[in-house]
Amino acid sequence: MPGLVVFGRRWAIGSDDFVLPGAFELFLRLLWWVGILVLYAVHKGQFSCPGGALLHSYLLVLLALLAAIICTLSALVYVSMQGTRFGVTRCSAQLVRLEFVRVLLLWSCHV
Repeated sequence: MPGLVVFGRRWAIGSDDFVLPGAFELFLRLLWWVGILVLYAVHKGQFSCPGGALLHSYLLVLLALLAAIICTLSALVYVSMQGTRFGVTRCSAQLVRLEFVRVLLLWSCHV
């Protein structure tokens, strides 16, 4: 695959290089999402302690952000698998957009 062009610079990474790292990260994020969902389901009615409302809202926002990251990562892996060996296809442009969305979502988790 030809190199991706991001920020006006051609990088030495092709769009098909995101399949295995993306699939591994997708697996870890799914495990994390299921773990948080189980934690929330087990303690659903027990948020009456001081700061319990904040914890409740934090878990809900975390579940929503992880779901959005999982959807974006699934699309990224799917588009990465569509690339051809030598041709420049639309998947390169789609991958750049998906990476920007993914970086924004990851940044919002850490703010």
